[in-house]
Amino acid sequence: SVIAERTSHVVGLPVSEGGCGDPSPHTAEGGFLASDAALNHVGTSVAAARVAVPGGGAVGRALAEELLRAGARVTAADTDATRLASLPKEVTCVGVEEILSVACDVLAPCGPPNVLTRESIDRLRCELVCGAANNPLAGPEVATELDKRGILFVPDFLANAGGLIHLLVAREGGDASDTRERLELIPKNFARVMEIARAERVDPLAAAERVIAERLRS
Repeated sequence: SVIAERTSHVVGLPVSEGGCGDPSPHTAEGGFLASDAALNHVGTSVAAARVAVPGGGAVGRALAEELLRAGARVTAADTDATRLASLPKEVTCVGVEEILSVACDVLAPCGPPNVLTRESIDRLRCELVCGAANNPLAGPEVATELDKRGILFVPDFLANAGGLIHLLVAREGGDASDTRERLELIPKNFARVMEIARAERVDPLAAAERVIAERLRS
């Protein structure tokens, strides 16, 4: 809440009006970097990946565009047909009831929260979950269940930090190039999370929460 109070006057406002501009592209870029790091972790690359994106809003669209530029194949879904129509023509669109069942390497939630429950993850046909949506899991127990099933979950607050990073950079007087430099923290944080997860035999969400605790103590 303190961050919100101190930054509300610049969130989303155009640069010409003293704001930081639309944070969506930076959120998407952070999500892309997180997906790239996670794919490298499992031995593949974005260029070879199939990515399913539930949610075709500003962040989902920007993420799809970045993935396509990197060579990925993208499938998307949204309840809003207008959003789907604005996606690049290379994106395959499916119904919202189908998107969780799409065979893919990465499921990248970019829409409503709580889409992944104990029941809905039975439908997943992906190797990892890494998206920009806030709270895509219905609860922490879902992260444990994903881990048991061999599906790598990249915590949302790690993957979608790009917009907030951009906001903080803007408050410090930086620009988009400074944001891009700082976004490299995201794959570094991912590496640290996976190091802890492997060493302590916990799921990535639990490991990420331990990283946060470390940072707060320091």
